[in-house]
Amino acid sequence: MWLLSSSSLPLLGTKRGAIFRTLGFQAVGCHDLAGPEIERMIGLPPGGGLTISLYGSVAHRFGRAELVRYQPSIGQDLYARTALPAIGLLRAAIDVEDLDLCARQCREAGYRILKERSFGTRRGRSLQSPAGWWIDLLE
Repeated sequence: MWLLSSSSLPLLGTKRGAIFRTLGFQAVGCHDLAGPEIERMIGLPPGGGLTISLYGSVAHRFGRAELVRYQPSIGQDLYARTALPAIGLLRAAIDVEDLDLCARQCREAGYRILKERSFGTRRGRSLQSPAGWWIDLLE
C-alpha cells in the first residue's frame, strides 16, 4: 500500500516553488508518496519517498508545473536523481498577458531576466530558475 497525503501543504508557501508563485501560478496541491509500492515503482531504496507539489490554475488541469522532492532515506544519497541533467523538462514556455509587468515582478523577486527577443512573431524574455530550468515568458 502506498501513502498519499496532503500533509506537506505548508511546503507550498515556502521558498520552494517561489518562482512559480512570482509568475502568478497558484499552489494547487501537494502530496507525499511513500511505501513499498512507490519504492518499487520509482526505484527508491527502502524508506524512500517523494513529495509532489503542483502549481498552476485551479480552473485548468493542463499547463501545471510539478515539482518533485525526494524524501531522505537513511544511508542513501538521492541527490543525483534530482541534479541536472536529470531526466525531465529543463525548459518551459509560459504565456503571459503583460511581458513587461511579468519581467518586472521577476526582477523584483531577484530573478535575472535576459533581454527581450522575438520568439517567432511573439515578444519574449527568458529567465533561469535557481534549480537551473530555463523559462521563456511569451506575450
